[in-house]
Amino acid sequence: MLLLIRTVSDAVFVLDVISGIDYNDPATTTWSKYIPQGGFKQFLNQNGLKGKRLGIARNPFFGLLASNVAPQFEKHFQTSRHQGAVVVDNLQITNINDILNVTKSGEAVALASEFKLSFNSYLKNLVVSPVRSLADVIAFNQKNAALINEFGQDIFLLAPNNKWNWRNREGSTGQSSKTIKRRL
Repeated sequence: MLLLIRTVSDAVFVLDVISGIDYNDPATTTWSKYIPQGGFKQFLNQNGLKGKRLGIARNPFFGLLASNVAPQFEKHFQTSRHQGAVVVDNLQITNINDILNVTKSGEAVALASEFKLSFNSYLKNLVVSPVRSLADVIAFNQKNAALINEFGQDIFLLAPNNKWNWRNREGSTGQSSKTIKRRL
């Protein structure tokens, strides 16, 4: 699904439509208490940017932009200033390389854990499927390696060794960070 959102108002109206409870996803039940009665559109404010501080962290993100995209950002920054925002440009985040590093930031562990749990839940609920778990998928892929040659199954192989307990926030991936880095 492709959504074309050109304004904050558009984004809020879409958010009002897509937020809510999905009974196939228990996380939405837990988090639904944070959806305001009456939706988000009640918070739209024509003068909402006045006095707000917006930080622009250009490094390393703007170096990745196509040459025709950067001017569009500049236009939006200028609009924010005209609307009364205080734009703090070239904000430096000293540990940005650690944050963007999937191993140092913990993103690799989170990805593997969440993937394993969600994928197993998804497969378990399929009505007709020869595979019912991540272990089944890995076994199938190993038997049919030629079929998946282009894609591999690095994430699949990383996930089963992950013994992280999200409730207690303890455990391990079962692999060293060097192994995780090599695989990712």
